[in-house]
Amino acid sequence: MHGQKRDEYKARLRDSATAKKLALKAQQWHALSQTLLTRKHASQDSEQTGQVDVDVDAQKMLETLHLTEKLLAVNPDPIYLWNQRRELLLNSSLPNDGNDNFLEQEQVLTQTALQRNPKAYGAWFHRKWAIRHHLNDNQHQALSDSNSNSKQILQAELGLCGELLMLDERNFHCWNYRRFIVGIMIDDVISDGEHFTITDGEWRLQGLMENKCTVIGAQLTERCASEKSVPVAKKAVSSEVHQLLKLEWNFTTEKIEQNFSNGSAFHYRSKLLPLLIQLDAASGDDTKTEYFQEELSMIRNAVFTEPDDQTSWWYLRFVISWANPKNEGNCDEDDLQAFQATLYEEWSGIQELVEGEGGKCKWGLLGMHMIASEFCKLEQGNQYEGENWEQLSRTYLLQLKELDPDRCRRYDTILVNKDGE
Repeated sequence: MHGQKRDEYKARLRDSATAKKLALKAQQWHALSQTLLTRKHASQDSEQTGQVDVDVDAQKMLETLHLTEKLLAVNPDPIYLWNQRRELLLNSSLPNDGNDNFLEQEQVLTQTALQRNPKAYGAWFHRKWAIRHHLNDNQHQALSDSNSNSKQILQAELGLCGELLMLDERNFHCWNYRRFIVGIMIDDVISDGEHFTITDGEWRLQGLMENKCTVIGAQLTERCASEKSVPVAKKAVSSEVHQLLKLEWNFTTEKIEQNFSNGSAFHYRSKLLPLLIQLDAASGDDTKTEYFQEELSMIRNAVFTEPDDQTSWWYLRFVISWANPKNEGNCDEDDLQAFQATLYEEWSGIQELVEGEGGKCKWGLLGMHMIASEFCKLEQGNQYEGENWEQLSRTYLLQLKELDPDRCRRYDTILVNKDGE
């Protein structure tokens, strides 16, 4: 968990009673691991010799499955145990024949594992696999039907993510899993009820921009569509998908307002923002300026509350770059002037913050340098409002060298690059 100090954690090990309990658990773990390894070797030998009793083999599989459950409940970190469990589930007749027992038992196990270690890679990957495996085997249950069991399962998973993010709002595994679940919901809308195979919860919003396909997968990437895919009806996208993404947007807002240091929420927001703009545009609404102002207002609240926290400053860099009309190619002169006016207002606000901190706010100086550099890139922007932005940019770097000597070489490099331009 965030905020837990290593010294406090290690202090428990110095207690003799605690150390004794941990030693006993280690012995039990070693014994169970040896039993599991022996069973695996015995199973492989039986397959090689062809001496397999179906009934006996099924019973042994069930016992081995329970053994992996015990081990993973104690220590959910070993990936090989999750791999072996999936191997057993896929090769036996026990897991799933259209019922929910398989998914339910894997949900209980992974939830138990995550209570022990909320950031266990194997547990999160296994829960994804279980959801994917269950839904792919139950394609007849349309997710678009709000009363379907599959729809209820996904809604429950979103609820679980919300609960876990209340305990640790920066658990990136949980954020990644939440995007996976939302991706499945979007896949169903886009497939328009047709058969689809859930892979990694990839989102595809096609037809929103000419010759482009916005793709958001597990790692949230965006690229142009180079492969053939089924076009998406704008009506479906602008209703169900739009509503779903708006709910996710509101969720990130809530999390950021609770903790301005929530980098995972800001990252998710940076990916949702362009999508919402596209969806609004598909509905005939131009909301880019509105979103730009709202995001700057949120950032302003964050930096004035916690000026030394880098999270909101990095998001400011993204927002300004995203809102720059020059990045869209041909830009309207009115849009460019409005952008410059907003940029100047933001610079003035940060300058007020830095002055209030006695000039000792490193991230504020970096923010002012970033805005000054942005003005330098704009045509006729270097003298906007009578300021010499090129000179200001250099001044901020020199101040940063004195304030942050550990990174003076980085600032020197930026200065050299400026001189070489």
